[in-house]
Amino acid sequence: MAIDKHELFQHLMEQIDWQPESELTDYFAQIQIQEVIVHTKSKRWTFLLDVPDIMPYQTFVTFSHQLRAAFGQIAKTEIAFTSRQPVITNQNLGDYWQWVVKTSGVSSPMLISLAENQVPYLEGDRVMLLADNEIVQNFLKKTALGPIEASYQRMGFPKFNIQTIVDNSKTQEKITEYKKKRAENDAQLSSKSFGSNQTKRSNPGQTG
Repeated sequence: MAIDKHELFQHLMEQIDWQPESELTDYFAQIQIQEVIVHTKSKRWTFLLDVPDIMPYQTFVTFSHQLRAAFGQIAKTEIAFTSRQPVITNQNLGDYWQWVVKTSGVSSPMLISLAENQVPYLEGDRVMLLADNEIVQNFLKKTALGPIEASYQRMGFPKFNIQTIVDNSKTQEKITEYKKKRAENDAQLSSKSFGSNQTKRSNPGQTG
């Protein structure tokens, strides 16, 4: 008898003791576990999940944290997604940007600086990224873009190529917009973390 892949995912959710927000109920009802790859030597488990669309970034962060908390004593955990109908937006491109750069495997001060000050954006059906100058643009094309694109795909994005341009006229506008979004996301995370800590403090263990 074939194992139901969604039932496997439901069992995983029970193991990590987490329920997503109510507006994501339908989304999570469609997630399946395709495979769990156990890397014996490195003590690492890779969960390959099939999802209907790109998972919202903040949900992904929470989900990853719950996995680490549940299995941290046994193995390191990581997640890779395949999306059945992925939709790229400026929102999810920007939300995942820091993550995909960090996990791309490219270690360079030039890339770190770029990631802090730029963010990919959609122009029609193309994914664009502004480069400060031609030196940065050449570095991206030769070294960084391939690993970054692969990192996006591991997060459930469809295959795409990032187009780079040197355009000083748009740089400041994009930096300002990106920093505003980063500040809003950081504020949301901080608020959730504070609320969680307050809940724990309001329910201290009782003693006899």
